[in-house]
Amino acid sequence: MEGLRIMPIKVTADSRCPINARCIWAGELRAKVKVSQKGHQRTLELVQGKPADLGWATVELVDALPQPRAGRKIAPPYRLKFRVERRDRMIPQSR
Repeated sequence: MEGLRIMPIKVTADSRCPINARCIWAGELRAKVKVSQKGHQRTLELVQGKPADLGWATVELVDALPQPRAGRKIAPPYRLKFRVERRDRMIPQSR
């Protein structure tokens, strides 16, 4: 989308299941982001797998790297992956 920017501010929660563990719950990933386009800005808290409605499109937090590992704390920065969907097409965004 022309001029669309998604700027990660902070990962506010990361309880994802470590890749070297077995979990009964997948956990949750949340991130605060600033979305801007054509001079308009909006701050959102996105939850992985739950699209947020922007009116003209939706934005979804898809994944984050690095993946958690049991017994290790993740050191910032995270690399977040987003999906933006307009009414007529889907455009993946990485930041």
